[in-house]
Formats: sequence, C-alpha cells, structure tokens
Amino acid sequence: MDYFNCVFSIKKSDSIADCSEARRLANSLAMKVVLIVKISLNFTAAALIVTVVRTCRRKKLFVMHQNIKILLYFHFYYVIHVAFFMTVGLIIDFIRLSLQHDDDCDYLIPVWLTFTLKCSFVFGVFAETITIAYISVERFVATYYKEYERAQCSFLMPLLIVAKIVFVSFISYVLLGIQMNWSARVVVFTFRTEENGPTYELVTYALMAVEVCSIVLYHFTLYVNHRDTKALHLTKSREVQLTKTLSAKYQMEENTKVIRMVLPIVWSHFIFVVIWGVCKTVYQKVCEQFYGGDHKRDKNDRIKQSLLE
Repeated sequence: MDYFNCVFSIKKSDSIADCSEARRLANSLAMKVVLIVKISLNFTAAALIVTVVRTCRRKKLFVMHQNIKILLYFHFYYVIHVAFFMTVGLIIDFIRLSLQHDDDCDYLIPVWLTFTLKCSFVFGVFAETITIAYISVERFVATYYKEYERAQCSFLMPLLIVAKIVFVSFISYVLLGIQMNWSARVVVFTFRTEENGPTYELVTYALMAVEVCSIVLYHFTLYVNHRDTKALHLTKSREVQLTKTLSAKYQMEENTKVIRMVLPIVWSHFIFVVIWGVCKTVYQKVCEQFYGGDHKRDKNDRIKQSLLE
C-alpha cells in the first residue's frame, strides 16, 4: 500500500531518513506548541469530567436504575482513561523532542512504547463506543419491558462489561499487535503498520456504524417515551389509570431523563470520532493522490501527520 509511504507507518529498522525526520520534528516549534495545547486540553477535559460527575452526584441526578448507573460510571471512567493515556503520550513526546541529542536517531521512539500508549488510548475510545451502545439498548429494553425496574438481573451487567473489556482488549492489543516488529523505532507516536492498518480502519468504521445505530435507537426510544407520557397526561379514562401504574410512569420519566442526559455526550463523542477519522483519511488520500508510491517526503510531512496522531 503506497500511501503508507506518506503516512510513514512502522518500518523494519531505523533509516537515515527517519532519523533526519525525527531531528526535524525536534526542531519544529509548531510541533511543540501543538503538543502543549493538546496537553492543556486533556487536563481541562479530565477536570471537566470529574466536575460533571461530582455535580451530578450532588444534585442526585444518578438516582436511577443500577444498570444504567454502572454504565454511566464506566463511560466516565473511559473518558478519563483516554485523556490519561493521551496526556502521558503527549508529555513523553514533548520531553523527547525537547532533549538535545548529537545522534539524530536518538530522537526515535521504541515501538513497544508507542504501541502501549496509543493502543491504551484506542482501547478507551472503542470501550466508550460500546458502552454508548449498551446504554441505548438498556434504555430500549427498559421502555418495552414494563417490569424492568423490579427485575433483579444483577449478574447480567457485570457479564456484559467483562465481555466488552475482553472484546475491546483483543482488538486493541492482540489484533492490532500481530506482526509488530517490537525492536523497531519510529518517528512519531503511532502503532499502525502496513499489516494492521486495514484492520484498524475496518474496526473503526464498524464501531462508527454501531454508534450511528445507537444514536438512532436513542432518538427512537426518546420519541416512544415522550409519546407515551403525553398520551398518559391527555387521557383521563379510568382504564388508562388502571393500566398505567405508578411504576410505569416512573419508568417513562427515568427513560426520558437518562436519554436527554446522555444524548449530548453521545453526539459529542460521535462528532469527535468523525472529525478525527475524516481528517486522517483525507490526509492519507491527498498524499496518495498527489504523491503516490514514489513520493519523496518534504520536511513538513512528518509534522503534519504528527499533528493528526
């Protein structure tokens, strides 16, 4: 795949060109400024999430079914998980580029380090996506299963969470780690190779499709609960009063409250993933279109791609 020459995936061994590109990155003021901005944004995001969770707890917004409460806490954890590993990687990258070396190759990064940090970041993003899907299905079931509030399925949610962690861990650390050259060194923080690049893209697009389906399910479930609640308020017949118990009314109110609270998070996550994915895809396609397999990278290519990593 020729375009990997443009996005500089992991190579089998150090080369003079890679060492020279690493030196150019270290001399790039723009690269260091962007790293500082990214680090600041990650600290801000983590602090904001902690503040939101504490505010929700103080205002008792988490007074809801145990299953949805567990899923929300896990989602907030994954957000902090992503911010943590991204911040650690950015700090290491900043320190690495700020040091002074006589040998240009000393600016290169071990593959095992980039893979561990980047795949831990990817693990969090993928886990967020699946957790969002879990919540949409959970609220859908709560809408149509009228005895959901009374149901005691304490084993089900832990089982689903364990299955999610195993699945995402397999994708992030095993599937993407196959055929890695662990002794190699790279110019920037990346874990993609010519071998795992197509797999990574396929998994990313599949999870984006899952998130789109989740968003549709969220809005459908919100519509159903809003419709039923409105019908209940407008209908004063005794038949409705007898069939719609207090528990059912509470369930509809909880479904509406949870979905309205989660929807901004879901849309924000989706927009972030789409923008990030589109930017990387467009850059790759531009490289492939204009430079092809014989492209000789100029000194700014590494910097541009680093800003997207």
